[in-house]
Amino acid sequence: AETGFISLVDRENKYWRQKTKELDLEFIMFGPTPVYTDSQAAIDTCTSGKLSRKVKHMAIKVNAINHAIKVGEMDLIKIPGAINPADIFTKALGPTKFRQLSEELNMGFPHFGLRAKLAGRQGT
Repeated sequence: AETGFISLVDRENKYWRQKTKELDLEFIMFGPTPVYTDSQAAIDTCTSGKLSRKVKHMAIKVNAINHAIKVGEMDLIKIPGAINPADIFTKALGPTKFRQLSEELNMGFPHFGLRAKLAGRQGT
């Protein structure tokens, strides 16, 4: 699944690089686009260029990702799973981890303190 999403990012990245080139705004997208993943297997598959039997069905996508890396359009970066902010969208998290990741993503959720405020008002 991770390789599929990296492929989606690759296609979006190519689209936006082409649009900025057409509009003479290439300075906006300088250097390779960093793509963070906690899957070392996906990084290895996309960077090695060698396909196992398990990913033969994704050969075209993997080769496109590998090409994007080689020409400097994309850079795959390993991020530890414990601090991966994308987990907020893909995993069931406890309240502490959810708050931590939502703060990292600047997703303010003002209702976190709502229960405490409401509990304080019930006594009045």
